[in-house]
Amino acid sequence: MTSNSGESVLKVEDLSVTFATESGAIRAVDHLSFEVKRGQTLGIVGESGCGKSVTCLAIMRLLPQPFGTISSGRILMKDMDIAALPKAKLPSIRGKKIAMIFQEPMTALNPVETVESQIKEVFQLHFPEMNAEAQNAEAIDLLKRVGINAPEQRLKSYPHQLSGGMRQRVMIAMALACKPDVLIADEPTTALDVTIQAQILELLRDLQVSSGMSIIFITHDLGVVAEMCDQVLVMYGGRPVEYGSVEDIFGSTSHPYTRGLLNSLPRLDALPKSVLKTIPGMVPPLNQMPQGCRFQTRCSHKTEICSSEGPKENAPTKIKSKTVQESQGHYSWCKRVDEWGNIK
Repeated sequence: MTSNSGESVLKVEDLSVTFATESGAIRAVDHLSFEVKRGQTLGIVGESGCGKSVTCLAIMRLLPQPFGTISSGRILMKDMDIAALPKAKLPSIRGKKIAMIFQEPMTALNPVETVESQIKEVFQLHFPEMNAEAQNAEAIDLLKRVGINAPEQRLKSYPHQLSGGMRQRVMIAMALACKPDVLIADEPTTALDVTIQAQILELLRDLQVSSGMSIIFITHDLGVVAEMCDQVLVMYGGRPVEYGSVEDIFGSTSHPYTRGLLNSLPRLDALPKSVLKTIPGMVPPLNQMPQGCRFQTRCSHKTEICSSEGPKENAPTKIKSKTVQESQGHYSWCKRVDEWGNIK
């Protein structure tokens, strides 16, 4: 799944992540591949437990040790394979090449350190030549860029003295301190109210335009995907199920699971008090996934072939794009997609 248009900043090839548990090894991410172009936003969507956050923790090499391991695949930034880097070299990558905004800023920020000390720690690690005066000036500028008023005063604050929106803005400021090539945003608006969510999303868009960075945006909110993303990767049970431009995913859906997610969204043109559609059943535990297609137990389109033979992870069906801009292409991991084309 590659494209000749645009420069590839990050490429994930055949990534698998395995966790050691009391019941044996469990593969939380299974043969996943995608790439991120410079200046673009890739949205990774799916239900809780589908492998979204684990994928990004693997990219950052922050899997819990010693239980989580990258069991196969490569994570490429140009000619550098992050998956194969020695631990000693990882601090030079984290923050400087790839930065991450975590889900809950109250737990991600150190509660006993001021905002100032936490931002300056980034400079001390990556830019030891910066003196205290330069660090202070840069910290104030960062807080201004993310829309925090009275930044000189806020630098002296502790996380508990800030609102949820301010804490998230501090996290974004820290992530942008080294001007990374790729910013991973792991559901950065989940714990915020709707008004603050809109402000954070607008902030990320503006910062992306001004800096040219690429963003991997993890979310379960398809409305946010439609607003923020250029490319979309839909995951289920640790595997990809559909991958393409945001126009193709929303306008030419080619997997029953993606269609189920889209049908579950509330619609403005629906009748008052209409019942939202749901996907029946539950996601099976990772150690009890069915043979064949993993979505078959919840799919209304399944046939015998879905139970006996699942889609090959590295050989998805390429869908003919109906949009003007095909970008990286439109792919579906469904054995029956050629029978019906786009799923309604």
